[in-house]
Amino acid sequence: MLHVVLIEDERIALRKLKNLLLQIAPQIQIVAELESVEEANIWFQQQENKRIDLIFSDIQLSDGLSFEIFEQLPHFIPVIFTTAYDAYSLKAFKQNGIDYLLKPLQTTEVTAALNKYAASQQHYTQTQLLQLKQQLMPPTAPATVQFLVHFRHQIIPLAANDISCFFTKNQLVYAQHQQIAYAIDQTLDDIQQQLPAACFFRANRQFIIHQHHIQHLTPGINGKLHVSIQHFSESIVISREKAPAFKLWLQGKKLTGTLNTIN
Repeated sequence: MLHVVLIEDERIALRKLKNLLLQIAPQIQIVAELESVEEANIWFQQQENKRIDLIFSDIQLSDGLSFEIFEQLPHFIPVIFTTAYDAYSLKAFKQNGIDYLLKPLQTTEVTAALNKYAASQQHYTQTQLLQLKQQLMPPTAPATVQFLVHFRHQIIPLAANDISCFFTKNQLVYAQHQQIAYAIDQTLDDIQQQLPAACFFRANRQFIIHQHHIQHLTPGINGKLHVSIQHFSESIVISREKAPAFKLWLQGKKLTGTLNTIN
């Protein structure tokens, strides 16, 4: 039995979502239908011990954005966002989001979102996610880190906060600053040791990315995420295994242990 909460202020959209969910997965139990930020905040405060597996939520409600609700939740509950606008995708993934569906909702898209939720539970159970949240440390102010990069016949000092990503290509390492990729005489492993983990994430063997330069995320197949970086044409892939840790990091907190390092 999957216990689901629906947050939607449009009655027609709510009815369509309910019908789709019960058609796709009859075992779903809808435990609440909430229409506003205020109503949802009150309801969740009264349901601390009640099992809630998944939330479907519109973003723009009558009294504000639903993100205000999830900022107040005492523990992690995955959210599938449903909205008529695509302007909030990045913030959605920072607020417990596991998928982002545009209205009008389609059966195939809702089915894929539920499958994505099921796949995520196979790798990170609710207990494991709660343990990750308990391990989070407040982000520290990033230290001023400078790197010496090469440009033509010059060596230039470049601040870490001005670098959108570090990457390897053709066995060389580069620091991307605006539209220019500067060569740097260090390995990605050495660079990673010098960077504040609150701001930088080791996406994979090829990339280290800066949180403040992320433009948007796009859900991929098999639970992967594709990250778009400012002034960088290539999409950076986060694996399904690292996606939950990446989303927690995007909330502005630093994971202890090795979750923000290469697997």
